[in-house]
Amino acid sequence: IVRAGFGLECVSAGELRRAKEVAEGHTPLLFTPNMAPLDEYALAFDAGAEVTVDGPHTLQAAPELFRGTTLALRLDPGRGLGHHEKVRTAGAHAKFGQPIEAIDEFCVAAEALNIRVIGLHAHVGSGIFDASAWAQIGGALASLRERFEHLRWIDLGGGLGVQKIDNESTAR
Repeated sequence: IVRAGFGLECVSAGELRRAKEVAEGHTPLLFTPNMAPLDEYALAFDAGAEVTVDGPHTLQAAPELFRGTTLALRLDPGRGLGHHEKVRTAGAHAKFGQPIEAIDEFCVAAEALNIRVIGLHAHVGSGIFDASAWAQIGGALASLRERFEHLRWIDLGGGLGVQKIDNESTAR
């Protein structure tokens, strides 16, 4: 993957350490944890990764760690998707991302710490077979681009469903 020119996404300190072992110095790293210990965010900054936070609570827990940094924000567009309720990671009772309707709370916290938001990210679930889901997610995130003058990228998240294959018909 690294030799092909792709970057690496990490969600933990262990993954960051492994990525640094295999990555050549120019390999982009993206750190997208969920409620990680604060020392893991510090490790990600030290590794040169682009760091994603889930909302203002992370910034408020360690303002000096995040002051003046460049970050991405994971957002919850308000509805989880996926083939089963246990894999839906957005919407009511989800733990991933700042609810879009509460974006002002994040913006106030980020502005107070002179944070530049360069990316918006969403992950709404896994096993999604409806291709229109990404248009919906993209539209929700793109609608916020005017709020972030330094925005460089939007990540629609993963979760693309893989069709189950009947082993009987493929064994021939």
